[in-house]
Amino acid sequence: MRKLTVLIMLSVLCLFGLSLWAEDYKTVYERKDYKTALKLVKPLAEKGDPEAEYTLADMYYWGWGIAQDYQQALRWMTKAARQGHREAQSNLGWWYCNGHIVKTDKKAAIKWFTAAARQGEDNAQYFLGQMYYIGDGVPQNFADAAVWFTKAAEQGHLNAQWYLGGMYADGIGVHQDYAEAFKWLSKSAEQGHGIAQGDLGIMYRDGKGTPRDLVKAYKWFTLAAKTGDTRAAQNRDVLAKTMTAAQMAEAQRLASEFGPEDSRKTPGGNRKAQ
Repeated sequence: MRKLTVLIMLSVLCLFGLSLWAEDYKTVYERKDYKTALKLVKPLAEKGDPEAEYTLADMYYWGWGIAQDYQQALRWMTKAARQGHREAQSNLGWWYCNGHIVKTDKKAAIKWFTAAARQGEDNAQYFLGQMYYIGDGVPQNFADAAVWFTKAAEQGHLNAQWYLGGMYADGIGVHQDYAEAFKWLSKSAEQGHGIAQGDLGIMYRDGKGTPRDLVKAYKWFTLAAKTGDTRAAQNRDVLAKTMTAAQMAEAQRLASEFGPEDSRKTPGGNRKAQ
């Protein structure tokens, strides 16, 4: 009986120790002590821990704590992805889609994006939607694009929100619905998406999906213009000729007080602006 008790205690301590070890490498990695993190994470990766494999791939990719090595990054990222690590799957999808550190392979990109997207990874959902929207590696299918953009948009992905807003405005892949277009463009614009801000200005100017409001239209045109959107700048200048001094002052005040919500670190899309 005593032997059994000792064995149980040793087993618990062993499991507890491994848990602490795994937690330690994450803590060390987060504070950017990469050399120490490498010593802790590599044995775990070699034992098949998917999160450790993903972290090790990241370290090889960036050259953090170890010499930069894209082939090793690909090797460990693939191992993690094959075990169902959704961020690893999304990264592989992007690499294969763009021919980054691997030869371009659209079928592989679709495979990995789909695997990650089905697990709810928002970047993968967005990129998969974009591939269906453009017809890149798959037959063009606006309805499927809308499905994936919606999933990503509901998680706050600002580029997916912009695409989806435009699709509802134009009736592409979905029934035309200006209220839905206004909803999604507003969400994207509030996060700082420049083209979405210009599109939202148009909706306020024309009273589509929302009551007509020249002050808010001017505000959004102004903000979009600051991101380099020349079309928005032109729309703002034309609109200014129809506004009173008081309206202009209020619009400028609103624009100056704007502070975007935290934006997602994702590339922009190819949907043409309205």
